[in-house]
Amino acid sequence: MLALGEKLVDELKLVESTNTLARWMAHYVAELMVRAKSAPTSEREQAEHECAQAILDLWAEAAAFP
Repeated sequence: MLALGEKLVDELKLVESTNTLARWMAHYVAELMVRAKSAPTSEREQAEHECAQAILDLWAEAAAFP
């Protein structure tokens, strides 16, 4: 999960950024992605919805990236 979060930070060009919120959100999205993938079938749809919403929130924040 940590490696996925770091990959997202890298791909979003946040490695040297001081945008702590965006870096945290990238790691949070990674956590939600892993959780959704491994969720039991009965919980998967909700987990995927939460993940999708977090991705949209991160994307909205991306507009403010340097």
